[in-house]
Amino acid sequence: VRLNEGRKVLEKNKPVESLTGVELEKLLLMHQVPRKEFGDKTKKLQSWREILLSNKPPLDIVRWTPEDEQKLSQLQDVQIKLEDTALGRKTALEKTKMMASINNIDLSELQEVEEKVRDATRMKTGEHRDDGGKDEEDEPVHNESEDRNEEDEPVH
Repeated sequence: VRLNEGRKVLEKNKPVESLTGVELEKLLLMHQVPRKEFGDKTKKLQSWREILLSNKPPLDIVRWTPEDEQKLSQLQDVQIKLEDTALGRKTALEKTKMMASINNIDLSELQEVEEKVRDATRMKTGEHRDDGGKDEEDEPVHNESEDRNEEDEPVH
């Protein structure tokens, strides 16, 4: 829009001194001059003269064509697999590192890994824990001596 408005002003072939403040603004906007730098009409004229002396052309804006639309549509239809992305490659590398290091971790760390695997499996299958976050293996072993009532305990 800015480029078109600026070109319409240029097509009038008016002398620089006879350009209005609004026309100068359109020309300056066409050349990407920020509004905050416009100033009064004298400043706008000065800025426009500097642009003319520099022979700096405005940025060309390429019109979106039906061919561009077709290319975009084709790109949108492409199915990108995770493994074909940087994230996918990084994930594969991390999995390889994990598998290589699993033989070098101690038993307690291995148990932590097993718990993480169980949690991940639950997440992927949509299972929810009903036991407050503990697995059966985490439950304490039942000891028959604990079955006695507190009254059976000797008082010291």
